[in-house]
Amino acid sequence: MTTKERDYVRDLAKQLHEKAANLAMPERRKKWYALNNGQTREPLVVMKFHGVYEDVYPRPRCEDPLARSIEQTLTYHLTEADFEDDRVIEDIYVVHPDNWFRAYGLDTSARTTAKDSQGKATMGYAAQHPIGDLERDFHLFKKSNWHVDEQLANAKKRKAEVEEAIGDILRITIQFPSPGTSLVYPLCELMGMENMLYAVCDHPERFRQAMEMQTNDLMEYLDEIEQKQAILCNGDSSRVSQDSYGYTDDLPKDGALQRPVTCRDVWGYANSQETVGMSPEMFGEFIFPFIRRYAQRFGLFAFGCCEPVDVIWENCLATLPNLRKLSISPWCNESAFAEKIRGRKIVYHRKPSPNLFAMPDFDEEALARQLKQTVLAASGCPLEITFRDITSVHGEPGRLKRGVNIAKEQIQRYWKP
Repeated sequence: MTTKERDYVRDLAKQLHEKAANLAMPERRKKWYALNNGQTREPLVVMKFHGVYEDVYPRPRCEDPLARSIEQTLTYHLTEADFEDDRVIEDIYVVHPDNWFRAYGLDTSARTTAKDSQGKATMGYAAQHPIGDLERDFHLFKKSNWHVDEQLANAKKRKAEVEEAIGDILRITIQFPSPGTSLVYPLCELMGMENMLYAVCDHPERFRQAMEMQTNDLMEYLDEIEQKQAILCNGDSSRVSQDSYGYTDDLPKDGALQRPVTCRDVWGYANSQETVGMSPEMFGEFIFPFIRRYAQRFGLFAFGCCEPVDVIWENCLATLPNLRKLSISPWCNESAFAEKIRGRKIVYHRKPSPNLFAMPDFDEEALARQLKQTVLAASGCPLEITFRDITSVHGEPGRLKRGVNIAKEQIQRYWKP
């Protein structure tokens, strides 16, 4: 890291430190605890951008790998602080444990990336699928492989490196994001979605066997995370999948336990977007038993991404006693579904459609109508609105801040706790 790079990232750290000192932050933190504890006093709004980095964030200036990593983390936070949403800007720099899991031990990284009309690489790609026929190729499935950051050794090493650069400005901390899985996604990567869905009908026993193999491996992986103490309590500002936060009083605080932390002390997460083409009955038979087994390992559980959860509620998701946060995507029947979870201490985590942000003309009135519908439908539920999966703003990053303001306007007009 050059002297110039060091001075630059230290300046970014000072800017974040100043934003974290805003007097609004303690009150925001209280609101997050209340929401995730199941209270319905006030909805919270979060804006995230998942598109091309340079469309919204400053272009990286640092060349040194450590300096660039620090720079990008800090510029993310500083840019997103200007969205004026309800996130808590903490006076910290977060390092995560080096834990990872690869299902079936097969490499699915071979991809052909799509290019735009100017020849520039895009986010689109075509995967190369090594499994053609589940029965014929089942012998290719192997034991899953994984890595566990024993005693958080790798995370502590990275923490020390960052501390040397900016540790006198921000508190450098290790956090444990909610372990997440999509049990069907690896099969889609290996087989292709259409082929995977046919396999449920053509080779049902083999499909169950594949799901059982992966779930057993996941259980071993979680066991090892616990045994090697590569886990921390995450009921604080730690990331919960779905671009959310873990603040809650219903999980133990880090350092409060007189024993090693286990998965029962933390948030977990799963989704099953790839099974949207299945009937609820098939989902309940072939998929949910394995999701339930995974969910039962955790203290609190968040579920869902883009899939409509209303159709798999009655006999599946409703049976999870630790379900605390549920993604309500644009494909859910909002009004009907809110009645099912109202009073159940489950966060109605609304994910509005990102499409309006990417249109040539930003239709603010259409967005306001969508959000009004959400606010009216979810009244009486703990409501969290998270704008996610926005991959383009059509050259107008100011749309992100405006989207937050529109959401807050609708909450102010129509919310009934």
